[in-house]
Amino acid sequence: MNRNIINILWALLILQMTACSADEEQKSGIANGKDRIIRFTASVSAPVYSKEGFTRAWADEYNDRLPINATIFVYLYAYNDAESPALNVATDQFGNSITRFTYATQSEVDVASGRSPLAQTYPTVSDISSNDPEDALPKFPASLSNDGYVEAVAIFLPEDANANMSGETLTFTAPADQTTQASVIKADLLTNEVSSTSKTSTAAINLDMRHRMCKVLVQFTPTEGLTQENMPNFTYLVENVKTELSVSLPSGTVTTTGSTGNVNAMVGEPFFIAPQTIAAGTELLKFNLRNIGGTATGIKNVTLKPTTNLEFREGVYYVLNVSVGVRYINLTTTIKDWTGETIIFDKKLL
Repeated sequence: MNRNIINILWALLILQMTACSADEEQKSGIANGKDRIIRFTASVSAPVYSKEGFTRAWADEYNDRLPINATIFVYLYAYNDAESPALNVATDQFGNSITRFTYATQSEVDVASGRSPLAQTYPTVSDISSNDPEDALPKFPASLSNDGYVEAVAIFLPEDANANMSGETLTFTAPADQTTQASVIKADLLTNEVSSTSKTSTAAINLDMRHRMCKVLVQFTPTEGLTQENMPNFTYLVENVKTELSVSLPSGTVTTTGSTGNVNAMVGEPFFIAPQTIAAGTELLKFNLRNIGGTATGIKNVTLKPTTNLEFREGVYYVLNVSVGVRYINLTTTIKDWTGETIIFDKKLL
């Protein structure tokens, strides 16, 4: 065989081997999460509303989207498999002083997808003493196996919300006084259903934020000779309810915690409580009826106790219809996720 032809064949073989080696190295780099940045978008799952739909009330600030510049705390945990212990990505990447990443929603929500773009606000280059902004972005840990994955736990806290972190548990408490727009807004906690991404995925993780509290509206309706002027027109008391939630990391599990207390609510405006079951016979509402002409209190401290258990579930909007008469109080509850079923409680003597 001609020596020139042999040389050409050898050159082609070496070129092919080099190309394969480079290709394998590139694939290996992707598989190992080499310099692979974890990116996010965010959306809000609208809660289940009553037949009345969107009320456009104080409690509707975060109905189905987050406003621009809303802050989301993101905790990332890496796992080699389902049995391996969780590895905090931020701590692994930056040291024990940094345990989470913080993002802010950018621009308007995308109408087609319902998602908001996010920009990282913590840590920054100044927090990690780096000159390269990419060094502050979350990346897959080098110790993660090829079959490993990362889970994201995201928490949205309204401005000035009552929340504190102890160890790996965040405790959120809704205000006891929800008679102003500001206090109602900061009672709405959102967290995501835990999202995950594999080392080989290049797609952004969408943080689908869900309402974890229960939204409740009490409507007072006159009957048996009473008129609207006799109904409460300012505030009323919601008694023996829980308003505290705990978010456990790294699982993202949300649990109703704390003891029962009272919520002061405004007539005509929804309020928030934690998911819970009100046992039959528990005093739930206390309010005052007004005199003829509505100029003063007619009957003080009228109470209502449901005669069967009343269940409140997260992400559901409940409308409690209280019909108040001279002799009886009748309570009906309407919620959409029970296919519009109306639950009628036994009449209670006033």
